[in-house]
Amino acid sequence: MPMSPDADPTRRAWIECCDEWCYLLGNEGPQVHLQCPACRKTFWHDTGFRHGRAQSDRPSAS
Repeated sequence: MPMSPDADPTRRAWIECCDEWCYLLGNEGPQVHLQCPACRKTFWHDTGFRHGRAQSDRPSAS
C-alpha cells in the first residue's frame, strides 16, 4: 500500500505500530486516522479524550 497523500510528516502521533511515529491523516472527534510509515497500515485509534461533559452531567442552573 502506498503512503496516503494526506500523510504529513509534521502531524504525527505515537501509537505502537512497528515502533514508529504514525502520520495523522485526519480525525473525527476523539478518533484519529493514522498511517504507519514502516508497514503502510492505516487504522483508526480512539484516544479516549472527551471534551467537556455530557449535558446530563452538568449542574442545573438555580
